[in-house]
Amino acid sequence: MSDTHMSLRPVLVPNPHHPCTECTRITDARHAAERSGDWNRAELLRREGAHRG
Repeated sequence: MSDTHMSLRPVLVPNPHHPCTECTRITDARHAAERSGDWNRAELLRREGAHRG
């Protein structure tokens, strides 16, 4: 039964609405910079992320 169930699982396809790994990494770094009060770095990372988006 589990074999047939597994075959029905949708194949993972890139989701255009889901951020890529690099964008997620930049966002995480930006949030970390904001939490630590490093606003210059946060702004720099925000711009970098915006260019990728």
